[in-house]
Amino acid sequence: MKKYILRGILLLFITYLIFDFFYNRHRISNLHYGVKANDLRGRLHIPIIDDYMKAKNKYNAFFGNRWESGKDLPKDQEPLHVWKNVTPLTDTTGLYDEMDAYRKKFNDTLYFQMNIYSKVQGDTQATRHGKLFFYNYNKLLHIDLTDIQIDSVSKSWGLKYLVRWR
Repeated sequence: MKKYILRGILLLFITYLIFDFFYNRHRISNLHYGVKANDLRGRLHIPIIDDYMKAKNKYNAFFGNRWESGKDLPKDQEPLHVWKNVTPLTDTTGLYDEMDAYRKKFNDTLYFQMNIYSKVQGDTQATRHGKLFFYNYNKLLHIDLTDIQIDSVSKSWGLKYLVRWR
């Protein structure tokens, strides 16, 4: 009898974990400021949530959400979108404040990191500023970036969808 009760409890626990996993994925996919807002982000030239990024801080509405790539460093010369933090205007409407980090290999031991801070006003415009530094060596280089400088770095890194001023 104990054997069947233990199996039943274990089965219920496993069922709950599977349900919770898929339910959270469903809730995250329906967030108005999540992947659904990528078209708007693209029009405003702010970083999108890339396909390889996974949501963290699941469904913390007013505290925003965090998406991470799962990797810390890019393997090749391609830039890696490492993380994105999103703070929505409200629980049900509008993008508001976003922070993103890209890393690009400089040489075998040094990596550039570009942080982009975006503030969205309505659905029509966004302001951006940023920082460029060496990842884990930020004392060697630390440059504050204007919107036009973000475009310049983005263009040189091959992130053409971020370039506003062509």
